[in-house]
This record gives sequence, structure tokens and C-alpha cells, in this order.
Amino acid sequence: PYNDSIMAAPAPPASPAASAGPSPIYQKESQLKTVGIRVYLAIVILTVVSAMIYSLVAAIQDGIPIIFLSTINMLLSGVTGLVVVWWYKKDQLNEDKLWYLLLLGMLIIFQCVTAEIGRA
Repeated sequence: PYNDSIMAAPAPPASPAASAGPSPIYQKESQLKTVGIRVYLAIVILTVVSAMIYSLVAAIQDGIPIIFLSTINMLLSGVTGLVVVWWYKKDQLNEDKLWYLLLLGMLIIFQCVTAEIGRA
């Protein structure tokens, strides 16, 4: 019988880059930008959690039930911020809308600070 493997064209030699491993992963954002966003979000989350704890303690100590509304307001603002972050990470919010994410974080921090100052 006829052997096709003898007549087949030889395989091209493997390049050194191909044998070194998988190709590098190209990301849309720089690593510095990603770390900056994560640090910023950690600061916002820490601010919201500390303001909520302070608000709950003040409401329990003072016996003023209306302060619980401030706590719920901060909780809802934090959830809204997390939804926007989730949209940004899932590419449902364009990459050029990062300013909106930063503005929302600043407004949430401002809300937490003014809520704490109002009770001081």
C-alpha cells in the first residue's frame, strides 16, 4: 500500500516563543489602574461599614429610632455602589464611565461623613 506520511510536507519548525509557554494575556486596564480602583473601593466599603456601625451604636444608645433610617440609607447607598461596580466589571458600564464610579464613591463617603458629623 501507499504510505502518505512519506509524501506529506514536513511540519514547520517550532519557534522558541511558542515552546516557551502560552502567549501573554493582554488586559484592557493597566495593573496600576486596577489596584487603584480596588484600594478606592476598599476605602469606600470601610467608610460605609464604619458609619453603619457608628450609626447603629448611636441609635441604640440614644434610643432614637430615626437614626436607624440613616443606617438603612447608608446600606442602600452601599448596595447601589456595589451594583455599579458589578456593572463595571461585567462590561455593562463602558470603560470610559469610570468617572461615574469614582463620583458615586465620593458621594457615598460624603454621606457617611456628614451622617457621623450630624450626630457628634
